Amino acid sequence: MLHWDDELERRVAPLRAKVEAENHKIAELQSKLVHAEMEALRLGWYLKRMEEENRRLQEMLQAAALGQAWGGEGLDEVKEILEQAWLELVLIASPKAEPLGALIRSLEALKVWQSPR
Repeated sequence: MLHWDDELERRVAPLRAKVEAENHKIAELQSKLVHAEMEALRLGWYLKRMEEENRRLQEMLQAAALGQAWGGEGLDEVKEILEQAWLELVLIASPKAEPLGALIRSLEALKVWQSPR
């Protein structure tokens, strides 16, 4: 005749095994989730960097196009006009002031880039 502890243990053993298997599966899924979150953060950071690089290159392209259209001294005149327009936009708190300011900064960078060394 079996002792009652042995019978209880025999009935509980499959349940314990099932709980352990579920806990193992949960741990694996949590690990995968952590890795996926880290990858999402890395990709988000990379996307932000690429968007910033794209914006910078677009500004440089605009400045280069203006540089080709006006060239040399004419570019200085264009920059002055853009700076006056930028100041007026800033004074009225226009959201268009920021892109114009970026274009002016690009023109300045283009001028430095084109200057003889």
